[in-house]
Amino acid sequence: MSFYNPNIQSAFEADIHESIVLRNVILASYKMVFNIREGCLVTSVEDLRAVYQLEFLRIESAFQHQNFELVDSEFVFLFAEMALNVLIGKLSTFDEFLHFKVEYTPEMDRNKFLYLGDCILNYIELLIYSDIADNIQSSGDLDFTKLLGVRKYDSIFPVFNSLYDRLKLYIGLRKQIRFDIDRNFILLNGREVRFELKLRI
Repeated sequence: MSFYNPNIQSAFEADIHESIVLRNVILASYKMVFNIREGCLVTSVEDLRAVYQLEFLRIESAFQHQNFELVDSEFVFLFAEMALNVLIGKLSTFDEFLHFKVEYTPEMDRNKFLYLGDCILNYIELLIYSDIADNIQSSGDLDFTKLLGVRKYDSIFPVFNSLYDRLKLYIGLRKQIRFDIDRNFILLNGREVRFELKLRI
């Protein structure tokens, strides 16, 4: 009985220049839809200064919204909370969000913190090894034959496919993936607010 898998073998033998370099890349783009809460007066983008002003409605793409359930049924709402904190300038990475939750959530015990951390790592894994961020219904299947590279100085180093290396990669990306919202393209339409959130590295 042979355990030879030509797809995995070809990934390890791939030329380093064929790797997907994890630098200056947009990993995902989500068009998000919020509602202005009752009692909050928002007439321009400049008025958006606090998280409580907006209530999450949905991600514009029904497929992208549904794909978040591959991580956890509540993860899309945590993601929306991150987006709001990015919008008002409080944070810009997953790591900063974890620290923010510990600092400002009194009921955040160790188990909830670990669970949130696991959800974020699961999302990052799906983000780079599946089609979870695409505008299609994702199966959640992971393609570990992708050869990823990390640029250091003028060289590209491959990130090999062992579980140990992948875990190091996810923890590194938790710190490096940056959330970006261009405030010049925020749309206000009555009580509705729309903006695009990009995940960059």
